[in-house]
Amino acid sequence: MAILELEVYPLQQTPRFANC
Repeated sequence: MAILELEVYPLQQTPRFANC
């Protein structure tokens, strides 16, 4: 669910979706 994280954490910019 990278899309959801991108829309939910756009300000935090966590390395979660960045790593995926």
